[in-house]
Amino acid sequence: MQGYWYVVVGCALVTIGMSGCSTTKPQTKTSPKPSPIEAKLQLDNLSFEQVDKQGKPWWKVRAERGEYAPDRKIAKVTNLDGDLYQDGKIILRVKAKTGEIEQGGDKIFLRGDVVAKETRNNLAIVGQEVVWQPKEDVLTIRDRVQANHPQFQANASEGKYFSRKQQMDLAGKITGLYNEPRLALQTERLTWLVKQQQVTGDRPVQLQRYQSQQITAQVTANRFDTALDRKIVNLQGKVQLNAVNPQIQVKWRRI
Repeated sequence: MQGYWYVVVGCALVTIGMSGCSTTKPQTKTSPKPSPIEAKLQLDNLSFEQVDKQGKPWWKVRAERGEYAPDRKIAKVTNLDGDLYQDGKIILRVKAKTGEIEQGGDKIFLRGDVVAKETRNNLAIVGQEVVWQPKEDVLTIRDRVQANHPQFQANASEGKYFSRKQQMDLAGKITGLYNEPRLALQTERLTWLVKQQQVTGDRPVQLQRYQSQQITAQVTANRFDTALDRKIVNLQGKVQLNAVNPQIQVKWRRI
């Protein structure tokens, strides 16, 4: 694996710290060994590129400011934006407040108001902690996760986006919203096949239908699958419908 790091430096400052040293007279007791010197290079206007064994890029990242530790080959950067690649093509454009990049590593860590925009399907992913693993083609998102698309939006505790399959898996306390027809969703786990325009879930689900900002019907079920392009939601298991206008309550074992 090769890693090429291109750095444009507006300002550089080397800071050196040493611990375990003393100017007083040595004591008779054995003193702990001094810690090794740690050097850090503070830089402005940085650019990083990581490539695979074939020379295809995994990511290209630009940062306003960063701190590089040569001994550990780790850069901690702030106010960054960049591109994430698959098969040599940009698939995600990202922004974050901070990040951590390992030279020669196969992961990149992004933190703080992270936004990742998919270039192929108009999906925008938001979270507070994001890890990109290009070898596995997976983007892991944690803490206040959002997935937004013109057809469907969802909030969750955590999620994973499998870039090769264009599949979003969400888990935790999930709330979702279908744009047309206007349906709100609550469940604990779902799979969103973005390219195929399908949303499925194997956990109990609750749906509310809205008209003029008011709930007109509510339905619960054990499982569901949605064809977003056809505007159809299929419900399975113990299905119960409560309609407000007119007032109707209906129960099914399967729809």
